[in-house]
Amino acid sequence: MATIIAHSGLALDLEGKKKLMAALDQEIETVYKRYALYYHQCGEGETAGEASGQVTFFVCVPDCPTEKKRDVCAALERAVASVVGRPREYQVIVIFKYHDSVAVGVDGQMKCDH
Repeated sequence: MATIIAHSGLALDLEGKKKLMAALDQEIETVYKRYALYYHQCGEGETAGEASGQVTFFVCVPDCPTEKKRDVCAALERAVASVVGRPREYQVIVIFKYHDSVAVGVDGQMKCDH
């Protein structure tokens, strides 16, 4: 399962957020069967530098082949671009955080104990 956490410096209204979430849902399903997506939009004054107008995705998964990582990056880029276009470089950042079963707890138990 993938856990994807998005921190956004995009200025989206409620309708824009709904469109983005729907686009992300559609694109992520092409890469992962099971996932949890959390989207946080930073408010005015909560970003600085390059973060304004940018979305950073933290993708927490077991290590996977480079080709799958490329697929994830492309899927997240397509989702964001389908809603806000592609007005700048470095708009969609994807950071992979890898873990194995000894680094994850679920419902009070370590994954390695299942």
